[in-house]
Amino acid sequence: YVITDTLSEGLTYDATKADVKVTLDGKVFTDYTLTPNGQTLTFTFDHSKLVGGKEIVITYNTTLNDKAV
Repeated sequence: YVITDTLSEGLTYDATKADVKVTLDGKVFTDYTLTPNGQTLTFTFDHSKLVGGKEIVITYNTTLNDKAV
């Protein structure tokens, strides 16, 4: 299972400051891989670890850069 998020040019992702949190039905979930590639963040989950009908929430911090409007 893959979720991607493409950041606008005005945002910068910094892994050391991102404070990434993933929850599955409100409980902390750590069984995923995050792959940043430029402005795209890809979260990959093992489908067998996910149970149908569960809510996944992903939060992380970014910073505004000089391209922010």
